[in-house]
Amino acid sequence: MLRIAGRPGPTFVLDASQDNTLGRSPEATIVVADRLASRTHAAVRFDAVHDTWVLHDLHSRNGTLLDGTPVSSAVIADGAVVRVGTSELVFKLLPPATPTPTLAASSHFVRCRPVAELEGSVLRRSSIGSTDDARRPLLLYQASIRLLASRSIREVIEATLELAAQHAGAASVGWFRVTGEMRLEPVCVVPPGGELATLVSESTTQLVAREGNAIWATSAREPTDAHHAEPEIACLPIIERERVHAALVVSAATGAMRSADFDFLVALASLASAACSGHASSPTSDLASLQTVGIDSLSTLRHAANGV
Repeated sequence: MLRIAGRPGPTFVLDASQDNTLGRSPEATIVVADRLASRTHAAVRFDAVHDTWVLHDLHSRNGTLLDGTPVSSAVIADGAVVRVGTSELVFKLLPPATPTPTLAASSHFVRCRPVAELEGSVLRRSSIGSTDDARRPLLLYQASIRLLASRSIREVIEATLELAAQHAGAASVGWFRVTGEMRLEPVCVVPPGGELATLVSESTTQLVAREGNAIWATSAREPTDAHHAEPEIACLPIIERERVHAALVVSAATGAMRSADFDFLVALASLASAACSGHASSPTSDLASLQTVGIDSLSTLRHAANGV
């Protein structure tokens, strides 16, 4: 079971007759939408001799944790937590299946399974025969649960920046508020002390804060060398009641951001807008609460940004 924001998510039923691989690759049994996970990160296998399930790390870049402890191979107990990258999956032994109830002669079941299993089946099917972007449906599913489960504007900001840092090829990410003078003012930038704020030009502010456009811009100037190439920048409005009150800003090395990354950021900004609206009665109270976020509290997020 994938755990999202501390809550139960989709359930993926393991196959005892084969290796059940976990990773970013579309060919994985369970596709993990996590840039800190390896393409083929770990596998869960059934040991028929000892009647146990065993977790194996597949020489992953960041290692595999079982109940918080790094492992290369270990038996998984019921309720154990497997951590792959920043994603957590809870191992559960399913009870025997109950018989499908009968319906009237005029009706029939097309599908009848627990909702978490149905969600897992849908997400698994979405990756079959596709490219690496097959993980996007799962990623957006995770993003929506995390953001809409947020209990404050602070949590919305933290979740939005962490997701952007992990999944959009970002070098730096930031949440900016729109001031009364229609300027973009940084509230939280990761990593701290970076130059993200200097990359937001007057024309960007005009297009995003005043007109509500989402933009992805690259430098029109040829760099003198690869080390001095200007980064690409994406700036996306956070909108409530047709008014832009904040912006998600992301920078990436030239050529690092893909169309799929920008599409994800557009969807993420839309989800963040919806999440913000659930915690404020007006745009003014939103703006006041944005100022309560402290950069020092985002150690996990800084780690995620450094690992991209």
